[in-house]
Amino acid sequence: MPRKSKEWDDGVRTSVLALWASGESIINVINQFGMPRATFDSIRKKAESRGWRKGDPVLLEYVSNAPRLGRPEKIIGDLEEKIIEIFTKNSTTRAYSTAQIATVVEHSFQETGFSVSRRTILRFLKRKLYKNCKRTTKPGLNNLQKKERLRWALRYKAWTIENWKHIVWSDETSVCLGEARGRRRVWRLTKEAYHQHVIRRRWKGRQEFMFWACFTWASRGPCYIWPLESAQMKKKYAGIIKRYNTAHEAEDRARWEAAEVIRREGLRRKPKKPRKWVYTAQRGAMARGNKKGGIDWIRY
Repeated sequence: MPRKSKEWDDGVRTSVLALWASGESIINVINQFGMPRATFDSIRKKAESRGWRKGDPVLLEYVSNAPRLGRPEKIIGDLEEKIIEIFTKNSTTRAYSTAQIATVVEHSFQETGFSVSRRTILRFLKRKLYKNCKRTTKPGLNNLQKKERLRWALRYKAWTIENWKHIVWSDETSVCLGEARGRRRVWRLTKEAYHQHVIRRRWKGRQEFMFWACFTWASRGPCYIWPLESAQMKKKYAGIIKRYNTAHEAEDRARWEAAEVIRREGLRRKPKKPRKWVYTAQRGAMARGNKKGGIDWIRY
């Protein structure tokens, strides 16, 4: 059966010509090596074009492939070490994308006019066995969220700068002490798993707190840090909620009972026992939203 590979090494090429030159028939030669007749003829013609004649010793120069044309490697020699030194400098450069690495490399060699593309950097990293580890993912928006954002944008699209000058922009974030939040990607070799630039240190007893700030067109507002919720604070918030519910329960109950009568009238099969009144958040009661702790509406 003919060999499936299109490439025959120099040893096989030398052997088929030497065997044929010794007096063996072409059919026996190609059957012995599993070589197509067209391949044999190509090897023979190439050797003859280079000066070989039947009966002469078969030298490698008669059968070996000529140097193949192609784009030379752009990153070679000392340049390889310099590029690796650029993106392995510290933990920040380790997280660079290939495009960022290409930009820094071009900036570093701008005096010589050297330029390199992102794909060239990627091929270079793969050739050097570097891997891009721990890919970061980001949750997308569902249809309801997209609809709400579009509605908001259409509502305020006609606002001018003067309108936006009267808006207070605020945001909050949780800050961890002793640990970096989220996943981070780094370029490293397999053997560099515990290199000081690529490891992520985790300390016991880390602290996390909420940080809040705001600003307007003309000024910056104060910064506020929420402390941990103490037992005294929990008691204070519970008292606020209790006083509110005590003052509003009768009104909310009367409103619910009136709506319940209308609801029961519309039912085809009326239940034997009416629903009992329980003052919940769905029925107007004030309640804390985050039962696991953290910053909920009442602390905010």
